[in-house]
Amino acid sequence: MNRSRSSRMQLAALICFAVAGALSLSGQAKPTNLFKEVADRKAKIVWSNAPASMLPADVCSILGCVAGGDKFIARPKVTEVGKLVARALILTHDAKKADAILLMRQTPTDVYFFSVAPDGNLSKAAYYTTGKPWVAMGNALSKPTFDKDKQVWLDYVTKLGGAPAAPAAADSQGN
Repeated sequence: MNRSRSSRMQLAALICFAVAGALSLSGQAKPTNLFKEVADRKAKIVWSNAPASMLPADVCSILGCVAGGDKFIARPKVTEVGKLVARALILTHDAKKADAILLMRQTPTDVYFFSVAPDGNLSKAAYYTTGKPWVAMGNALSKPTFDKDKQVWLDYVTKLGGAPAAPAAADSQGN
């Protein structure tokens, strides 16, 4: 008798645990497409004009962007694994005048520029280390650093609120 009561209690506890877990996870899907999140919130982001020196010609050659009229936002510098890290999100354009989103990650000894593809993944990467020229860096090598920086920017951009709401049908008709 104690055995059946114990089994029922364990089953009830397991069901409660499963339901509670499902409820806590519902609505917690984190966005993963940084390109889409930035595009959706472009009007809410307080952009600064990028200095002409922000995107070196070699970087644009590697990433396929066209410098000029660029905008950016920066995060405060942080210390990671003993290194000071500065980050910027750059809104630029490509040769077809389409928006291009770049991430910049800079430490005292190296700089990465990442091009974000429309699907939110890493498209291309450019890398510089002190005393060396800019190089195109393979996605497999740069992906761990990109993923970390992408998450920093996703966390920041998604806090800016939802995308601007489209006007309701009644509002567009003047009602």
